[in-house]
Amino acid sequence: MDEKTIARFWSKVDRAGPTPPHIPGIGPCWLWTGVLANGYGRLNLYANGDRTAVLYAHRIMWQLTRGAIPARLCVLHKCDTPRCVRPEHLFLGTRPENSRDMVAKGRSTKGRPGPWCGKGHPLAKLDADSVRAIRTLSAVGRTLLSIAHEHGVSKRTVLNVVHGRIWRHVE
Repeated sequence: MDEKTIARFWSKVDRAGPTPPHIPGIGPCWLWTGVLANGYGRLNLYANGDRTAVLYAHRIMWQLTRGAIPARLCVLHKCDTPRCVRPEHLFLGTRPENSRDMVAKGRSTKGRPGPWCGKGHPLAKLDADSVRAIRTLSAVGRTLLSIAHEHGVSKRTVLNVVHGRIWRHVE
């Protein structure tokens, strides 16, 4: 990575972030102020004016401060703040370790609906009562298309509701 890119990277790091309340001893987060994707900082890399790569900011920080990331390893956050790039808050782990860390810290929605699940999603057209009605109508033989028209959703949405791919938290 060239000096210009490194300077651009550091210009997007705010070292005055909050201290994680669950582990105050590690100090404040350094928050990424640039572009975010799924809550994580992203940085475009360029060569000759053309974008050559898009990298996660916390992975770039690891490489700048600690060297190469071994193959098949993830850079995890002790602070559970996806925007954080502070080196002391980062550690290496495998994908299964990353998943176990997420579950242990209560960030997994497995087995329970997340905040964007069902009616919590900003684009939701259905509610729990509609979902129950869709399943009942399907069970008594109504066509997916007629159910879809009645509820203002697509046939695929009805199919996904009936088969429990979506709205599975509603019984």
